[in-house]
Formats: sequence, structure tokens, C-alpha cells
Amino acid sequence: MNVFDAHSRIVADYTSYIHSFLNIADPAISQVVDVELSRGKLWPEPLLQFNPSYQMAGSVEALSRTGMLHPSNADIFKGYTLYQHQVDAIKLGTAAISSPN
Repeated sequence: MNVFDAHSRIVADYTSYIHSFLNIADPAISQVVDVELSRGKLWPEPLLQFNPSYQMAGSVEALSRTGMLHPSNADIFKGYTLYQHQVDAIKLGTAAISSPN
């Protein structure tokens, strides 16, 4: 898939959609709107971003064995692997429960 071709198709579809409900009676306003739409006023240039992969941190079974999660989670979520940010959130959540202010 060429992302730039995909972007062009999306913009063309969106342009068609916008024009489908525009019904401007005043010719001067209609001309301004048409010029601005032809300049791409409603849509930005394509943006490509590279996001780092999330780091795997452990299984639900392993966290259940440590007591961080209830033991029944090991059976309910058998085979699930968690990302580091998920494990960190579980640690924060369980710390808040075990030591309330």
C-alpha cells in the first residue's frame, strides 16, 4: 500500500463528501469557499510517524503467581502477555490499594 495514494484517495473522498452538502447561494462566498477547499483548507498534508514498539514485560500467569493479580486471573487470561506500561499500571494500582492514604 502506498500511503500517499491512500492519502490522495481519502482527501478526494472527503472533498466529494464536503461538496455533497455545500449549497451556498451567494456567489462571492461560494467562490471563496471553493478556492479555500481547492487549497486544502480542511485537511493537512500527510503525516507519517514512527512509534516505538511496546516492550513486553510478563504474563498474567506470572503476575498472578506473585500475588500482584488475583490467582483466578491466571485461568481467565491464560496465555496473555502484558506490555511494560500495563505492568507498571498494575503495580501502581495495587500499591494504591495496599497502602491507602
